[in-house]
Amino acid sequence: MVVRKPKRQLAKPVTYDEVAKHNRPGDIWLVIRDKVYDVDGWLEDHPGGTRILLENGGTDATEVWEGLPHSDDAKEIRKDFYIGELLRRPGDPVPKDQEPLPVYDPNANKGGLPWLWILVFLLGLVGAGGFYFAGGAALLQ
Repeated sequence: MVVRKPKRQLAKPVTYDEVAKHNRPGDIWLVIRDKVYDVDGWLEDHPGGTRILLENGGTDATEVWEGLPHSDDAKEIRKDFYIGELLRRPGDPVPKDQEPLPVYDPNANKGGLPWLWILVFLLGLVGAGGFYFAGGAALLQ
């Protein structure tokens, strides 16, 4: 994996209008939590493919970033592409505060199965008792 870092850091905060101009291959910027990233050098190596970066180039991609699970490595790599701060103005798109989507955890519901077996056992016990007291025991003799 060859990561090509951005060519420069911005000297001053950049407006959303300026970010919006950087939306094509060879020149992809995006915003995550008011930080501007030049991710063009990550296009070829992005595990999610180039499409998601191209579709969000020139935009505030905070919701997209936070809506998908990202590894700790991804969060570290993102720092390499930071080029500056966003100067947010009235009328600029503002991301909704959004919780990240839950990540599937196969161990999350461990321990729930014994309760199912206890319930099945108790229902069987109740059924057997009802059969016995309803005179069903005489039928078995």
